Amino acid sequence: MSAPWEEISARKRQERDSKIPNEWRLASVDPARINVTDVPRESGILTAAELNITEDYEAKGIVAAVAEGTLKAEAVAIAFCKVRSGCP
Repeated sequence: MSAPWEEISARKRQERDSKIPNEWRLASVDPARINVTDVPRESGILTAAELNITEDYEAKGIVAAVAEGTLKAEAVAIAFCKVRSGCP
């Protein structure tokens, strides 16, 4: 029998995972792969606009672009959510 914290942890991981849209999930990533920086680009889960947001801006640039209206805050949030949820 597993410890109570292990059961809670498993349940919480399942709850978290159930909230991530399937289209944001990676099919698989080689666990032996050391450099995963290209995984978001190679995975196909990001649009060209989302790749632009995640690859071509630094934090200050994103803030400035949102303030200027060049980028929408929702688009920035979705792009980074996809990157984070899609990666192991």
